[in-house]
Amino acid sequence: MGWYAKQNPEHFAFHIGEQVLSIDTERKTVHTSKDNTFTYDILVLATGSAAGLPPYVSAAQAKDTKGIFVYRSIADLEGLIKYAERPEIKTASVVGGGVSRLFQIKPI
Repeated sequence: MGWYAKQNPEHFAFHIGEQVLSIDTERKTVHTSKDNTFTYDILVLATGSAAGLPPYVSAAQAKDTKGIFVYRSIADLEGLIKYAERPEIKTASVVGGGVSRLFQIKPI
């Protein structure tokens, strides 16, 4: 947890022991097992090296919904960065991912 603790809490927050139960792409919210709801402009599904989607997100939904990214490759990251550079984008949520993925997307 040392890496997480060193992050600026105004720019980066993490939630341990909390599972995402649902994603509402119309409202741009993520609801968790601890009854928290987080809003986002960008949602990154960082599912680790054996990337797969959570059961509540279909491949078609992830592909076709503006602002949702599954990060598996450099091309995925480049698309995410391009989207994040839009002036109306202010916040992002990351679902899943280990320290290495979070470290890689921190500059966004």
